[in-house]
Amino acid sequence: MASQTLRPDQGFSKLQPWWRLHEGFGLFFIFSDDQAGLHWLENRTAEEIQHREAVRNKSINPIAQVHALMSVHEPNPAALFTLLSGVKVRQLFWIHPPARCIATWLTRLNEQRQTLIGSGALFVFCLPAQGQLHASSIAPDLWSVRSMAYVVQSRSSNAHLVAERHAAHPAYVSTHEKPHLTQTDLTPNIAAWHRLFAKWSNDANSQNRSILSISLGLQAHQDAIKLHQFENSKIIALQAEQVSAAQQDDLGRANTLQALGDLDHRLGQVDSARGLYTQAIALYEKEQDAVGLAYTWAELARLSTPWDDAMAKKSIAYAAQSASPLVVNDIAALFKTPTSRT
Repeated sequence: MASQTLRPDQGFSKLQPWWRLHEGFGLFFIFSDDQAGLHWLENRTAEEIQHREAVRNKSINPIAQVHALMSVHEPNPAALFTLLSGVKVRQLFWIHPPARCIATWLTRLNEQRQTLIGSGALFVFCLPAQGQLHASSIAPDLWSVRSMAYVVQSRSSNAHLVAERHAAHPAYVSTHEKPHLTQTDLTPNIAAWHRLFAKWSNDANSQNRSILSISLGLQAHQDAIKLHQFENSKIIALQAEQVSAAQQDDLGRANTLQALGDLDHRLGQVDSARGLYTQAIALYEKEQDAVGLAYTWAELARLSTPWDDAMAKKSIAYAAQSASPLVVNDIAALFKTPTSRT
């Protein structure tokens, strides 16, 4: 059976060294009813694989190198073998079959386990939390060649979100991120923001205190995310929120709250992200900012499993109200085919 129950962020910390270092075939079972947590875990793993693919160098063992994550949510297991026959580089296959097809998938993979082993690929197989007995009984041979098996479930309590909000979890820190950032780790935007914010803070009691650009803070925040400096990005966004409040810039504060919500969503802190988006919406409504409302309602809708159609409709309506073709197209892309959902 699965060895223990993990939160999604802890599951990522188990998955990451496995796919980075494991050579040859590997099979990782995840048992969970937490669809939002699984969705985050899949996206976070795909993102990290893409990041390492972009920065990979000769020091990385080519035998263990995973080049991409392929998501398989098909009812027919034949889809997996079709994909396997066409790939030319090592892949991680994320398999999450529909509930009605689980027995079919387990039976077929059990029969074709030698094909899976011979592929040299990695497989993450997601099943419902109560599916452990099914996996071991329906597919005993497949179960016997597993690498690891865990139950993944978000905590019912939100208390841990408060503690984690200002502390970086090891799973979120890239191997390229250093505990103490040097000047070479900073983009011009980040360096400028840290310098100007320090001066702004020191001038707190001065009548000549300058106006600090919230836009610069948000650009620095995005730069830090691109560098996988997640704790630094959170610090910068919180500083930008502090500045916007002091300067009575409600639109700037709404933008920083939305940025913080996006970061918490990215790090799997769904309840915290939802609260930040709700605060941002209140300010966007006050400022009558249709663009901000369109994007923030879209993110709230995407936090729901399945998507909240009422929120999606609000997002689409505000996008239309913005009269911006770019915003309309962006929102349409977020919901794939919005007209079919509305």
